[in-house]
Amino acid sequence: MDPKIFREYDIRGIVGTQLTEETVSLISRAIGTFFVRHGVGKVALGYDARASSPGFSRGMCDGLNSCGIDIVLIGRVPTPVLYYTLYSRDVGGGIMITGSHNPPDHNGFKICLGTQALFGEQIREIGNIAASGEFADGIGGVESEDVLAQYCDEIRARISTGDRRLKVVIDSGNGMGAVTAVPVYKDLGMDLVELYSEPDPNFPHHHPDPTVEENLQDLISAVREHKADVGIAFDGDADRIGVVNENGRILWGDELMVIYSREVLKDYPDATIIGEVKCSQTLFDDIAAHGGKPLMWKAGHSLIKAKMKETGAVLAGEMSGHMFFADRFYGFDDACYAGARLLEILSKTERPLSQLTADLPKTYSTPEMRMECPDERKFNVVSAVAEHFSNDHDVITIDGARIKFEHGWGLVRASNTQALLVLRFEADTAEHLEEIEEVVGNFLLDLNGAVPLREAVEAARKSGDKLALADALTALANVERRPPLTRAAALRTYSEAAQLFHELDRPLDEAWVLRHIGIVYEYLERLELAEEYYDRALAMYRQHSEDDLNYANAVRYPAVIKERLGKRDESAALWQEAHDRYRQCGIEAGIKESATHIEALKKI
Repeated sequence: MDPKIFREYDIRGIVGTQLTEETVSLISRAIGTFFVRHGVGKVALGYDARASSPGFSRGMCDGLNSCGIDIVLIGRVPTPVLYYTLYSRDVGGGIMITGSHNPPDHNGFKICLGTQALFGEQIREIGNIAASGEFADGIGGVESEDVLAQYCDEIRARISTGDRRLKVVIDSGNGMGAVTAVPVYKDLGMDLVELYSEPDPNFPHHHPDPTVEENLQDLISAVREHKADVGIAFDGDADRIGVVNENGRILWGDELMVIYSREVLKDYPDATIIGEVKCSQTLFDDIAAHGGKPLMWKAGHSLIKAKMKETGAVLAGEMSGHMFFADRFYGFDDACYAGARLLEILSKTERPLSQLTADLPKTYSTPEMRMECPDERKFNVVSAVAEHFSNDHDVITIDGARIKFEHGWGLVRASNTQALLVLRFEADTAEHLEEIEEVVGNFLLDLNGAVPLREAVEAARKSGDKLALADALTALANVERRPPLTRAAALRTYSEAAQLFHELDRPLDEAWVLRHIGIVYEYLERLELAEEYYDRALAMYRQHSEDDLNYANAVRYPAVIKERLGKRDESAALWQEAHDRYRQCGIEAGIKESATHIEALKKI
């Protein structure tokens, strides 16, 4: 059994390799043994629409029963229905079989002890039980129960809509969201436009992850086409929400939390409201301004729910779209209920959704960025960031290192589930945002070995050797261009190198640097500037190069960018030029790629 399936918040892996009938049997008996050790004799079990889920459910029943655990089987449901069962039935825990928003060949198990989701050491405890092979022994049974109708009835009873009739587009991404949202929202009087409501384990239209802008494009288009008041998207198991306003603009989790918190604080003044560490400072400031007690906490739905229970918080939310209401609900993350709360707010005002946050100060922020970092290094990197910046900045270390700057903040945290650093930045202007990104990015580069490159640049600068300086600048820029945080710095470094090569009359070196400036602009999606630099580099190669491979590569870049810009004739001519050069130097991969593009462009 692959130990990597035991994650921070769940047990998850790839079906057929990491998760097989044999491994699921072991996992189910390990979970059953865990429950027995914690005094639990009956649990609820549900599963999503993935192709592997019904079979895993049968295997889970067998394994749990063999440990003496009785099961209330609630069938194919969204994850929040499983959570609801923990409060509405006499069970001591629950298991949800779901791959959530992950690819179709993934699946997993979310586990609850009592009403609390397991995480960290408890997940690892189950892994250790599975590895030991020492399982509890007993006889349990299975009773099936339909909880879905009662769950929908309870949400309807807890929502009080106003007089305004709303047109609402919902996009379930062929996950489980529509199973509850469609009947609930219709009964609340909404005029619904449905996208991809039928559960389909292959997710044929787009991936059910509303944190990715690409996955919201159909929703945005439908909201505009139907002149809807709001668009609501769900992730695969319907515990996370995505929202689009009437103009088609995405509202991320922290902006949604502003709307929710203002409403909740009307009934619960002075209440504690939790936002995770990636949320905008605007959220925390706005909670305080409206009489609440903002609390910043660690990212992760299990950690948030545990903190809510500890502090008595009435509301919490994450950038990822997990929303937790404990004022009039149970405090678990439920996208159907979160959507209903938003519809309740909108139905009681004539103001459009875009106006509900129009008074917030304008800020500039990055999306959540991810930087590869080995598991054995990532926490040490975060510690080094916190230590370095704490010398002259306030640094919040609740979850990673959130550094306060004069005009904004930057966050570096280690992912709990992958070999990654998670980064996010916010500032009051675009210029200050770029400055903060670069300051943090340069330090991360230095931790990763960039110090000798900077020292080489300074040594060459002091020596007055222009060629050595140009070479040193190029080497540094090659490192700066890879992480998103230091690409602006890479442009400046490359530009200085290009100028030096020009002064030294080294046209091929200058052309190489110009091409790489184009690459950086392409990374930044500034395609017209990328095209300009690729064209300049190619002109110099045509004039000075006798190297067919370098020449061919120099042709390839503008061919690609012109194709992306829709300049098909220019692109086709360049691909033909590249094809001829690759043939002259016998590069089969280049010959094949250029031929493919030539044929594709002919068909357009």
